[in-house]
Amino acid sequence: MRKLALAALILLLIPSVFATKGVGISWTQESAILPEGQESCLTYGVYNPFDEDVEITLAAEGLEELNPNSETKFVSAGTSHSGAQKINICFDVPKGCGDTLEGEIVAREAPKSIQGVTGSATVAMASVPLAIRISCESTPQINPIYLVLLVAAIMIGAAVYFSKKK
Repeated sequence: MRKLALAALILLLIPSVFATKGVGISWTQESAILPEGQESCLTYGVYNPFDEDVEITLAAEGLEELNPNSETKFVSAGTSHSGAQKINICFDVPKGCGDTLEGEIVAREAPKSIQGVTGSATVAMASVPLAIRISCESTPQINPIYLVLLVAAIMIGAAVYFSKKK
């Protein structure tokens, strides 16, 4: 009985899956305010604490209407969180003043094109939440003091003009 218990314990302690590839993502914000009608980019950090080098790209799930696009970064094996490489994901922000959109930024291994091969594949990935609020186009703001000064200047000019006419 002891041998059976010892064998079971050893089997439980030996990991059945060895992770050789994977990605990590670091971030500083879970929300952003982006101006409507223009392209805006957010920066994340990607790292790879696993055994094999990977190329990492970002995707935005739930934010597809913003046409997200990301560069791809080569990240060496054994890269820790503190050595994360910066990567941008950009959005084409439509008109929609005040709208709030919620989704996730997903870091994953960049897809590789393999011609003529069938089968299945797995991809390691990590995700973080993101809420985007679309800000209104900025319109020039008139300071009330300048408006008062303009009215005063017009009144003084009119008073001088009419006093000289008499």
